[in-house]
Amino acid sequence: MIPYSRMLAATLALLICSSGVIILGDRVAHAAEVECREKYTEPSPEDLARTLWPSGFRPTVGMCERGFLHGTIVKGDYEKVAALYRANHKLLTFFSLQSPGGDATEAMKIGRLFRRYLISVEAPLYHVFSIARCSSNEECLCASACALIWFGAVERLGQVGLHRPRTADPRFKAMAPSDASVAYKRMLAEISRYLEEMEAPRAAIDAMVATSSSEIRWWGASGAANERERTPSIAEWTDASCGSFTENEFETMINLEVKKSAGLMPNEQMLLQFLTQKDTATTKCEFALFHRHVDRLPPPDVVEINPFEDLIPEHK
Repeated sequence: MIPYSRMLAATLALLICSSGVIILGDRVAHAAEVECREKYTEPSPEDLARTLWPSGFRPTVGMCERGFLHGTIVKGDYEKVAALYRANHKLLTFFSLQSPGGDATEAMKIGRLFRRYLISVEAPLYHVFSIARCSSNEECLCASACALIWFGAVERLGQVGLHRPRTADPRFKAMAPSDASVAYKRMLAEISRYLEEMEAPRAAIDAMVATSSSEIRWWGASGAANERERTPSIAEWTDASCGSFTENEFETMINLEVKKSAGLMPNEQMLLQFLTQKDTATTKCEFALFHRHVDRLPPPDVVEINPFEDLIPEHK
């Protein structure tokens, strides 16, 4: 006879491994599709290519620059994402996300892949015109397990829905309350540890824990399509290399752009020109910095290394 403690441990492990985070459990949802949204159409000038890819790599026309994950996240979707990235390694830097949720373990694997290869993401703006260009026949949101992928990215646009994990495993319902408490707390701790690893804001983790699995709390941009969240450590690494463009500077630049049609004072024109040039220079530097670092990494599942173990910040 197998001791009860071992049976409980085995059941807990199974629950944790199958802890899919699904927000729209009663709705019909499509399994996730992973595809290319934008392809590389024109070769970069050689001087720019040397800056982005010192190894000598040169992307070919038709390679994928922006990916798209949409639908419910299920087992095997990590490999779909990894396969798309592997085929477009060193060029693919951006993903659009559109999913009601799904398998949490699979989502965390995708999130870690995004972090390793410095991939940025966009999610829909809930109830607002979507920067992810949602199709009319799908849920126009990124929630639950999709939010775990979103937090894995180095730069994040849009909004995501947060709530506690849910499990439909009948073994969970059959447990005694004390055993169910142990199982659930382990499941919740695993996801919380992942979010801490991804440097998600403490307030976001607290919001997830405080929100019932049958409800949802939105996190991210308040409505402006240009608002973004940045991973603290990557933001500091980038700022050390490229200088910073602050939120206050960005807001000032946007306000001056809006005011420009009504006419700007000479000092305002000079300030707008300065901020625009600074924003362009910072963006170009960041773009090159990310590409140069990824250029040194092997594709996924070839050699497992710490992507930052040999990192030396570049200063300009």
